[in-house]
Amino acid sequence: MNKKVRELEAMRKEARRLAESVGLDPTPVIFGVVDYDQLNEYSAYDGFPERFPHWSFGMSYDYFRKRSAYSGWWTYELVLNTDPAIAFLRESNTPVENKGVMIHVYGHADFFKNNRWFSKTPKDMIKVMHTHAQRIEEYMNKHGVERVESFIDKALSIQYEIDQYAPFIKRRWRENGQNGEERGQEPRRIPVKRDYMDRFVNPPSWIEERRAQLKSRQEQQLKRLQEETELAKPQKDILAFLARYGRLENWQKDILAMIREESLYFVPQMQTKIMNEGWACVVAGTLVFTDHGLVPIEEIVTRQKPLWVSDGERLRKIYDWAKFPNREIIKIRTRRGLVLTGSVTHQILMSDGSWKRLEEVQMGDRVRVGAGLGIWASRYVSLRWTPSQRLTLRDVAEQAGVSVDTVIRYRRGWAVRKPTEIAAALALYDEAATGGVQQLRHALRMPPVLNEELAAFLGYLIGDGHISQAKRVVGFTSGDLEQAQRFQALGERLFGLAGQLQREGGRWRVLIYSLNLVDFLKYLGMKIGRSAPMKEIPPLILRSPASVVAAFVRAYFDCDAHAGSQGVILSTTSESLAQNTQLLLLNFGVLSRRRRQRDGTWHVHITGRSARVFHEKIGFGLARKRQALSNYLSAHRFFKQEQWEDEIVALERGYADVYDISVEGSHRYAAAGLINHNSYWQSKLMSGFAAPEEFVDHADMMSKVLVGGVVNPYALGKLIWEDIKERWDKGRFGREWELCKDPEKRKRWDTKANLGTEKIFEVRRTYNDVTFLAEFFTEELYEKLRLFTYEYIPETGAYHITSRDFHDVKKKLLFQHTNLGRPMIKVATGNYGNKGELLLLHMYNGVGLNLEEAKEVLKNVYAMWGRPVNLKTIIKRKVKDPDPMRNRIHPERPLTAVYEEQGVLLRYDGESVRELALSADEVREIRLDEDYSTIPQEWIG
Repeated sequence: MNKKVRELEAMRKEARRLAESVGLDPTPVIFGVVDYDQLNEYSAYDGFPERFPHWSFGMSYDYFRKRSAYSGWWTYELVLNTDPAIAFLRESNTPVENKGVMIHVYGHADFFKNNRWFSKTPKDMIKVMHTHAQRIEEYMNKHGVERVESFIDKALSIQYEIDQYAPFIKRRWRENGQNGEERGQEPRRIPVKRDYMDRFVNPPSWIEERRAQLKSRQEQQLKRLQEETELAKPQKDILAFLARYGRLENWQKDILAMIREESLYFVPQMQTKIMNEGWACVVAGTLVFTDHGLVPIEEIVTRQKPLWVSDGERLRKIYDWAKFPNREIIKIRTRRGLVLTGSVTHQILMSDGSWKRLEEVQMGDRVRVGAGLGIWASRYVSLRWTPSQRLTLRDVAEQAGVSVDTVIRYRRGWAVRKPTEIAAALALYDEAATGGVQQLRHALRMPPVLNEELAAFLGYLIGDGHISQAKRVVGFTSGDLEQAQRFQALGERLFGLAGQLQREGGRWRVLIYSLNLVDFLKYLGMKIGRSAPMKEIPPLILRSPASVVAAFVRAYFDCDAHAGSQGVILSTTSESLAQNTQLLLLNFGVLSRRRRQRDGTWHVHITGRSARVFHEKIGFGLARKRQALSNYLSAHRFFKQEQWEDEIVALERGYADVYDISVEGSHRYAAAGLINHNSYWQSKLMSGFAAPEEFVDHADMMSKVLVGGVVNPYALGKLIWEDIKERWDKGRFGREWELCKDPEKRKRWDTKANLGTEKIFEVRRTYNDVTFLAEFFTEELYEKLRLFTYEYIPETGAYHITSRDFHDVKKKLLFQHTNLGRPMIKVATGNYGNKGELLLLHMYNGVGLNLEEAKEVLKNVYAMWGRPVNLKTIIKRKVKDPDPMRNRIHPERPLTAVYEEQGVLLRYDGESVRELALSADEVREIRLDEDYSTIPQEWIG
């Protein structure tokens, strides 16, 4: 066993131990390691090593191969619902990735074993798939590849038109119409008067012959009765109906049965996909808006600080922290210059209120901009720095046992006594260039806190200052005498150091000599030497009150910014300085645009309404710049309303450590100028100390990420799981809770029931997406998510909101997940019009079929039924065009066309598809009730 295999086996044991330690009961798991090409092949086969031959799998393989080659999307693992479960790891996975994948797989294995919707799926599906592939290859050899593949094309067009609940249904047939001998188990005997004559009148051989005839007749009658009942009885399983009663050859019926069996295997995974959730993590250096100022997320996580963070609307408390090393990341940049880097599954808030993972974000998407709501630290930052004790020449002389003059002569190259001892002592002294020793010590007045004056001093240094440790000097250069004098005065008031003010050409220079001051500024986070491209805002400024931050920004802008006809423009060579300045401005309510110029500098540009906010909350200190900004504002009578949203203009992939925090209530936080969604469950798993309810949520991830539509199923599922935990822990269920109508009392309701974990396990055992949403998607969650329904209007070429009502939203969510999210079509009868024609019913729920696709499917069904096929449905038809003249006059409020729902019968007889109108009664027959709560139980299980 080589080293890598031993490492993987150790990881596997640890992952299983972790799963079992929190109460899960997964099946055994066999892990295999495959290269990326094999993994793409298995992905094309829906996770299996082998499927029946068909061109569609080749298309899927090409898709996965190109996706990994051109877009950087990788599949890290595949897991199959078998016993033992089989999982495939990507050969190039890092150890950290494999550890996370194994935890993920054991979560799957527990869910496969314990959720009722997986209880009927065969656990030897790899063998079944292999057998199917062999049989279809035999049919191709016997009947021809083209003929068999053409039939598979038709079958795959209806592969999920099955009864997804069929494995749970036991059907019993009543043998009506049978009486006398037909109901009995024994044939009638010829009556005899004497018992001894019975064996001669009713010989055993004749009785056995009669018994066999009776049994055969009963079986034929039962089969005929069943067929007549089946043909006339509505049923959902179109695939099974065609396989049994369609005019097909035996090999065609066998293929339909195989496709149906495979479809039933995948159904449970499709029924539970909304229970998934993703990681939400950002990289180190991401500044989070908190009640302690802007704090890097790695510091919050490492020190597990229970801070309050802004979620874009109010402050929320952090209650969990996690770190994940070496994750795949995506860096996004917006048109305004905001930058966020996070894991591929990290979610950000879009401008329309929906959430998107970073791997789903595309160029041109618009995101919501958010900051800290003007919340800053409430107290000055305390400063606990003390000057270090340094060597002097006298100290060197005492340590060597000589006089100071002897040390000086030695340094000049003269021959002196005890040269070895002097050299050793001078080794420390000669570190003067790096601050190790000093010849003269200047008294330094130590500011106890980082106040407005010290912040202004630092702002001037960031803008036009320089710090030299070798020369032990802090300098400031400006073309404004007013500004130079202000800096000199600050140095004297803050530190008791009188700086030298001197004129050099057209500039004024202030020099303050003090090595202790240099050390103090280093302690505050200031850069030393030639550091213009590396300058950063001192971390303590980011954690200071608003007045301190404003003083810093004001002094900095006095140095490096100017005001004019284009607003306010800050110029710097440091990208980090420009980026963090933009975030500080955001928290003051100032929107800006950060751009790189051709000369390599960065500009932070403030215009419009934000320039007025800047003037009111920060402003310039220099009179001439203050006047220039006032002139700009006076030249505009009004400014356009600013939209706190932005467009994504750049995407970049890579790898880095990522950090995650969990936030109470809204589960989101403002960081890097955007609104971010947090994750809770899987972060705890990866941290290795999961609680049961947290591991269960991870286990309920049934498949790889499948996201569609405006509603992000991961955010929705995560919120529902957490809501269940909170409600049952606090006793917010039952009749007493339902009858309580007092909002304040409901808000404070907490009976200390602590039943959340138990309830989560119960839900995990018995629910699917539809029942999960029907029972646990509450109006309170609806309010948190701010959901709405919408539809596409062809006349405007855009989507329009149709309703914000809770009941409409819940109904649409249920319809989207009912019947695997596919149209509800069932067989009405196989003897329509008493002509042996097939009649299908589309159970209309407000969303019509694609008419052209429906016609093509009817042709496929006709090929399998062998007789005319009919479909009753409801379609929307335009009955009135919009008034083009009116729309040209009022383009801001366009009138759309008027559509009317019409019931139609589509009939295909082998030649053409005809459309016939339905009566009002027939339309009512296929229209589902408008109230989601009365959806027929057979459709939702």
